Amino acid sequence: MKLSELAVGATAVVRDFPRSGAAFLRLREMGLLTGTKLTLVRTAPMGDPLEIKLRGYHLTLRRSEADHVLVDPAAEHDVVLVEETRDRVRVVAVRQWQVHHRGR
Repeated sequence: MKLSELAVGATAVVRDFPRSGAAFLRLREMGLLTGTKLTLVRTAPMGDPLEIKLRGYHLTLRRSEADHVLVDPAAEHDVVLVEETRDRVRVVAVRQWQVHHRGR
């Protein structure tokens, strides 16, 4: 699914996005990489731009940019496995991670 189609408050993992163009180079420099977990925080009243949270900070994207970023929905505690080759990075699996809290 496209990042622009994600529901507000939903968490997803970046599956793929264009590897060329100045805008996408800038996004990679800011940490939007294949396998990165993100959350759609909010959209502007007319739907453009979108605010996402990734790697501990907030980033605003135009809807036209978000249309080119493909994501897979994920839960908050999912673990992302990424396979990297010389010319390509891809998400291999998104697995649920069980979180156990110990009481003292």
